[in-house]
Amino acid sequence: MEFKGALAALITPRDAAGALDWPALEMLCQFNLDRGVSGLVAGGATGDYASLSVADRIRQVEVAVAASSAKQNHPVLCGCGSARLDESVELARRAFAAGAAAILLPPPHFFRYSQEDLEGFYVEAAKRIDGPILLYNLAAFVTPMQPATIVRLLRATPQFVGVKDSSGELHAVEAITDRPELEAVRVVGHDGVLVDALRRKLADAAISGLACAVPEAIVAAFDASQTGDDGRLESLGALLDELLERVAALPYPWVVSKIAAIRGLGAPAYPFPPTDSRRQALDALSEWLPTWLDRLSTINLSRRG
Repeated sequence: MEFKGALAALITPRDAAGALDWPALEMLCQFNLDRGVSGLVAGGATGDYASLSVADRIRQVEVAVAASSAKQNHPVLCGCGSARLDESVELARRAFAAGAAAILLPPPHFFRYSQEDLEGFYVEAAKRIDGPILLYNLAAFVTPMQPATIVRLLRATPQFVGVKDSSGELHAVEAITDRPELEAVRVVGHDGVLVDALRRKLADAAISGLACAVPEAIVAAFDASQTGDDGRLESLGALLDELLERVAALPYPWVVSKIAAIRGLGAPAYPFPPTDSRRQALDALSEWLPTWLDRLSTINLSRRG
């Protein structure tokens, strides 16, 4: 199975009362598809999936599938993270029934596990899940997967079609690149290393939180890489680094939600009220972002013919 280009990791919009805002999610999907993303991803870390019920996570998939079907019919992926194998399996089964093309499966939550534990978890999951699985190295929140573990699992069964590596490093995609016989898809899941991965030809795709709010930037990075426009790729990398440095102290879903709101895509949604200092940082982002977007537009207009 192939996944290519920029896939948007969707946030979870909420209304002023904190309820899930399904029309805003539909609008967000359409916004991304109209700007050239190659797919949509529901239930990833950017979507704050741990705060949602199984039913709400599946409804996100349904909304994304409906939006995609009405446009270019790009693939929809579903994150199936949980503390329990049986809940991950239930999520996977329902996600495939709702039209997901593949699932993202991170290691189980909360406790730290050995690499042997992780291999046991994934092998058992593959027995119970009927469909393609991307290994999800969500290193900041669960036990990090070592590249050797990822390679062994990719060899264990063709159900493991590749890896989404959100570690902020490129060791796993390097290991897969060195083993072309695996025929595994290499998905970068950390915006901070995407341009380096593209420059070094280490990424087939990206599942990007920033792509949810500024899809033009991530789509353009893939375009520059594919057309050999190294100067444009470097300019985009510098611009992305500037944005990431500015928001580094903030929780990432808050950043994406705020940028989406600045662009008219619903109200910003936070899991609890931000402190005064956080609000000041988010307000400063509102003042600064329009100039950044203008510079992004200028870079994109410079695209080689």
